[in-house]
Amino acid sequence: MKKLIPILLLLSLVILSGCSKEQNKEQNKDQVVLEAPKESSIVTEDLKIQLKGKLMGEGLDYVFYQLEDGHTYLASGRIDRNQDGAFDIQIKLDKPPDNHYIGLFFYADENNDGEFDPEVDGQTVLKNVNLQYQPSS
Repeated sequence: MKKLIPILLLLSLVILSGCSKEQNKEQNKDQVVLEAPKESSIVTEDLKIQLKGKLMGEGLDYVFYQLEDGHTYLASGRIDRNQDGAFDIQIKLDKPPDNHYIGLFFYADENNDGEFDPEVDGQTVLKNVNLQYQPSS
């Protein structure tokens, strides 16, 4: 019976840490409220995308974004919020995607250095939106 108690305690800690990670994921998704683009929005051959929304959360003055097609990074940068947390910028992809999929991902600056470091800052996605590329025929 004495050997069973440490095992039960360890299992309890593992379960609690898993719940905590899920709660953090849900809280992160609420930090970027995106008005545009919406899920499955169309990106045309001009490769321009309007990013409009609001950053919520204490100390979240800016976020990083990346757009990719599953194989290649198409654009990246930093979005600074205004005094009420809002942002509204237009970006242009560096090149057209290789397929019809474009993923838009938002990240926090985990080490607060103002520079996007994929190994550090890319670990926690604050929000992601899937877009569609449709060039004219």
